Amino acid sequence: MWRFHTNNAAPRPEWTQRLARQLFRRCLIVWGRFGMRLQTRCLPLTVKRTVLIASLGCVGLSQPSTTMAGSIQASGQSGAHPAAVVSTPMEAAVDALRARFPDQIVVGFEELWDARPLTEPQVDLGPPDSSLKQVIDRIRRANPQYKLDLLEGGLVHVYPAHGTADPLGLLDIKLREFFLPPFGCIPQQINGMDSLSANWSYTPELSEYLSRKQLEWNLRHGSPAVGVIGEFMGDCQPSQQRRDPIHLNITVREALNLMAIRSLQAALGPANDPHSARPKPISWKYRFRRDLRADNGLGGVPVFQTF
Repeated sequence: MWRFHTNNAAPRPEWTQRLARQLFRRCLIVWGRFGMRLQTRCLPLTVKRTVLIASLGCVGLSQPSTTMAGSIQASGQSGAHPAAVVSTPMEAAVDALRARFPDQIVVGFEELWDARPLTEPQVDLGPPDSSLKQVIDRIRRANPQYKLDLLEGGLVHVYPAHGTADPLGLLDIKLREFFLPPFGCIPQQINGMDSLSANWSYTPELSEYLSRKQLEWNLRHGSPAVGVIGEFMGDCQPSQQRRDPIHLNITVREALNLMAIRSLQAALGPANDPHSARPKPISWKYRFRRDLRADNGLGGVPVFQTF
């Protein structure tokens, strides 16, 4: 079962959801070993808007869950109560694959906005002694609408066999240079890939594109209001973490893959402290929810998630 958070209040306009996500990233996270959160505190946020914002909550960051974190409804909502969402067949298959080979693979999943079944799908990965290649072949046959490629470094790339999950080509945006965040910052970077602030991002060209589309939409609709957020805080700030290797002219997709593979290497590496829990490998997922009413100039909502 996928888990996401709902809120009993009426749905907020998308600009307030984005603002809540920005406030989420404004939180100062104090990280301990292997990215475990020790402390969270939030700093003031200045907002220029023609309506009054009564309040926005601050929430903390956590380690990736063992199953995929549900739907667009989870994005930008705080003060929520957990609820279960039925997995799509491909989601269930990917979760089962990761459970069968927890220390051998990570996943990069470009997911179509598939309809969800009424009940949780049953997944058959074959005999317990099946090899990774045999299990992947079995998933391919059961889910012909997707392709699965096992890439170097242990990453399983899952993407549509026909059409695309990325109609805007966000994953194909070229990055002039890319360097890996520290391990504890990887979830924050992936989950915040839709940030409009290039100063916060290890993928600034993506942020610049999203910011430009947002500004164009604001100008067309006579709504120049923008949330004013301060500099990125804490040890995750890209300007403080530039280090080798520097990857030149790679795509956003390739950067996501590198972060996932780095997390797998960290999970398999020697523990710095024998008394500390080992970190969990981090997989990534991208979806695009079409919505012509979206107030971001994209014709829908891009969703980046870790799981």
